[in-house]
Amino acid sequence: MKTMKTMKTMKFLKPFYLLLIFSIIFSCSSDDSEPEQELNLSDLTLTISNVELTTAKVRYSGSYSGDNPQILYKKKNSTDTYQSITSNSNDFVLSGLNKATEYEVKFEVSNNSTNLQSDSYFFTTKAVNFDYSKFYTFSESGEYSSPYLIFSHLNKEHVIHAEGLSDYNDVKVFLVNEQKTDSLEINSTVESDALTFSIPENYLSQTPRESVKKAWVGIKINDSYEYLLNDYAWVNVNSNPNYSPEDDSNEAYLKLKIFNDKPYIENINISTGNSSTCPNYTNISFLGEFFGVWDYYYWTPKRAELVIFDLNGNLYNSFTYIYGTSSDNCDYFKVPISTTILDEGLELYHQRNTAQTKISNLPLGNYSAKIVFTFENITESVETNTFNFTKE
Repeated sequence: MKTMKTMKTMKFLKPFYLLLIFSIIFSCSSDDSEPEQELNLSDLTLTISNVELTTAKVRYSGSYSGDNPQILYKKKNSTDTYQSITSNSNDFVLSGLNKATEYEVKFEVSNNSTNLQSDSYFFTTKAVNFDYSKFYTFSESGEYSSPYLIFSHLNKEHVIHAEGLSDYNDVKVFLVNEQKTDSLEINSTVESDALTFSIPENYLSQTPRESVKKAWVGIKINDSYEYLLNDYAWVNVNSNPNYSPEDDSNEAYLKLKIFNDKPYIENINISTGNSSTCPNYTNISFLGEFFGVWDYYYWTPKRAELVIFDLNGNLYNSFTYIYGTSSDNCDYFKVPISTTILDEGLELYHQRNTAQTKISNLPLGNYSAKIVFTFENITESVETNTFNFTKE
């Protein structure tokens, strides 16, 4: 009986010892395996480019250690789960994005047990594609017409077209100063995918007078999509091989040269004389900025009227000049041609900078004067400031 019991015990112990041996072997083999790869990102940065309505390109630079490199992305500040995309190169193309939406992106690598992510980067998809060939002014017939496109002035209306623009309820236009340190929101309307805005009448100062001011044009849609119009609005942008939408230099944006549309008397010169045809005459030369002559500036003049007041503000006399006529008789008024060239080859909005009158028997005393202009393409008359002078 004892022998049988011992044999049964040995049969029970044999499987136990086998399990113990296998456990030891497995433990030794686990200790001999290689350690899991350490994760690391070295100077890794992301560059986001080619941002379109629903796509964007993300490129990483720097180096990493780890497996499964991928880009994670989602709408900024959303509770959505990150979407991921992989690539066999440094470039990743995101697609299926929403228009005018800000996104967060980051780079990730992983091993069998954990992952490592880069800092977050952000970009905003395009809201629209502006049609720069239509950065035009509406003519009276309602058709598009094209003046010198970076030329502007106070009260000038600009229209720019973009397919799908009417889909947005919140579109704003800003005039941004040259240093890009300040901006002014201006009134605008959107109708039939056309964005219309006008330069405010007070954008340039009259006291002291500003003749011209330059500004970038900024567009903001839904408080997310911000854009500065590009500098090649007057041509097909594709015709300029050096232009890049990602170029952040000043040359990449459209700059309006905004001229003062109010004619201005800056100073006067007075001389006197006497002749048989005009006894005891007074010559007055008005120096300043008056009207232009170029049809594509919409400034073809018809007439100018000089109005002179006495010390008490009562009308002393007025003289009319009809554009294209001339007179050297006594008691006349004329606006001779004198062209001033501004920098960058642009002529001043008010190109003629002198006006002259010859008045007989003007008494000594204090006076004031202004010049009122009428133009072919402007329904209302435009007048200068009132300038005080003295005949001694």
